[in-house]
Amino acid sequence: MSVQAEITGRPLTAEDDVERVRASFLHSPKKSKRTAAKELSMSKTTVWTVLRKRLMFKPYLIHTVQQFSDEDHRRRLDFCVQLQDLMSSDDHFLEKVQFSHDATFHVSGAVNRRNVRIWGSENPHTYVGHKRDSPNCNVFCAISSQKVQVHSSLLKKPLLA
Repeated sequence: MSVQAEITGRPLTAEDDVERVRASFLHSPKKSKRTAAKELSMSKTTVWTVLRKRLMFKPYLIHTVQQFSDEDHRRRLDFCVQLQDLMSSDDHFLEKVQFSHDATFHVSGAVNRRNVRIWGSENPHTYVGHKRDSPNCNVFCAISSQKVQVHSSLLKKPLLA
């Protein structure tokens, strides 16, 4: 009489599927889980599980760097001193300040690097240079104590180079 062990839980992903995921991300480490799942005919959850649990891959952020000169540091310090002077001379100065943020969407397909990951078993220490003068659309939003402003514009070249 043979006794069969009761199998519980989900079945493990087949080794050939693990190798397909590995090969896919070694070939294109910037690929998203969604794209890989579609290409490999697997669920996003399976791709994520294989990446994290079986291959021990981690999603690493791409960092954009910009070199600052000594002049930049001096200008920042001057701005801070000027701002402190304005705040001390006018008690209502901060009520006149607007907090703002802008986003740039590039026609060339340049991506927002805050949303891109590179999958790998080791940190690739990848840096991407800033692409200048590409056609883009800028969206600006400002919030003050009186109102909210939103503007967008399609530009041939950026206003600030």
